Amino acid sequence: MRAFCLVLLAMLLFSIFGCNATPAPPTLTPKQVTFTGFTADGVEFTVEVFATNPNAFPLTVRNVTGSAKLDGKYDLGSVSTIAKLEIPANGTTTISSPLSLKWNDMGALGLLGASNRPIPFQVAGKVSVGSEKLNVDVPYKIDGMITHDQIMQGVARALPGLQGLPRPILPR
Repeated sequence: MRAFCLVLLAMLLFSIFGCNATPAPPTLTPKQVTFTGFTADGVEFTVEVFATNPNAFPLTVRNVTGSAKLDGKYDLGSVSTIAKLEIPANGTTTISSPLSLKWNDMGALGLLGASNRPIPFQVAGKVSVGSEKLNVDVPYKIDGMITHDQIMQGVARALPGLQGLPRPILPR
């Protein structure tokens, strides 16, 4: 009789705590955003986010979206990239994703170059993560700084690729 009661108690506890466990979303901790360059089309960044999965099953990162703003006022628009990365069960990983944003206002690059100071930027977006048991979009936001030298190099690289402008003769 005692063994029967123990089995019954074990089944009850398992049904309460084992089967009804609600999947939890992963935790994202912004690690860094790196400005990787200017192009004639826009600005490129690499976003790195540290992801922790508290669940007993793996999660798959499906895509990473992001939008960027330079100097708190120049909106660079949004972009979405497909990412195929697994966050292991009860584990951690670093999600690294390149983001290439098109210029909404090319004149802003000239204004920023003329300012002769480092330019703050912010990249914000979401990471779409899922499995059979859980699908969630987890937000992130990271701040960074572009040096004046990086801006001037970007202007020099971007100008030759712009449609309709004569190509400058650069020293070799």
